[in-house]
Amino acid sequence: MVQESTARWAAAPGNWNGEDSSKEIKDPRYSPTPLGYKKRYRYEDGNPKQIGRWILHEYRLSDSLIKNDMNYVLCCLRKNERGNKI
Repeated sequence: MVQESTARWAAAPGNWNGEDSSKEIKDPRYSPTPLGYKKRYRYEDGNPKQIGRWILHEYRLSDSLIKNDMNYVLCCLRKNERGNKI
């Protein structure tokens, strides 16, 4: 189990705030051990119209699947049209 605090990344002029702790990604057909983790971030810049408009999903492999000490993540960035209040 990975224990982590809610992350916050700075990106001028705002921040990417972690909305939740990492969720395990599993394939029960093969093993109860997690294959990786998924985390969701929301961009905030102080403008109420921007809150929830940009969403970032971060995916990373479980440490047990990585053969070296490098840490990689795959990110999917999307514009949340439902969050658009304009």
